[in-house]
Order: sequence, then C-alpha cells, then structure tokens
Amino acid sequence: TLHNRCRGSSKWFESAMYRTPMVLSDMPPYACAEHGVTCLKARTAEEFTEYAVKLCKDSELRNRIGGAAYDAVMTYHTTGACAEQWRRAVAR
Repeated sequence: TLHNRCRGSSKWFESAMYRTPMVLSDMPPYACAEHGVTCLKARTAEEFTEYAVKLCKDSELRNRIGGAAYDAVMTYHTTGACAEQWRRAVAR
C-alpha cells in the first residue's frame, strides 16, 4: 500500500537495538536490511506468515538474525557511525 511505501526503517533500527529479529516487507524503506542476514523480507502475506513461524520455531535463527541486525545498526546507523557524513553535509 502507499502507506507501507512511505514508512521508514526506524522500527527495524529500534528492534535491532534489542536484538529482536524482524520480518519486513520487501520494500525500499527497508533496503538497509539484508534478507537472511539482518532480517527476513517477505513479498507476500504468505511469505510473511512463513517467515514469522520460522522465527518462532528456530531460536538459532532468531539469535543469528537479531545479533546481525544489532551489529549492522551499531556499525552503520548510529549518530557516531554517520558523524562524518553529517560533517561533510553541514560543512559545505
């Protein structure tokens, strides 16, 4: 839906900070998350259900994806990680 296409990735960032794995819609707002590594991305309602059930049943998968999501957010998406980019944008 248009509503979903206008969303941002902040919910994924927030969940990652708690190492909570997520099933995301495979849409541009979540391009920063990698399917099978830092999240599971669903293209259909059926895939969403499949991936949610998979996460519920597989604790190793939950831990691996949740940990990788945390690492990705801490490495690429914190204010400290983006500080140089901000400096370049403001210093122009």
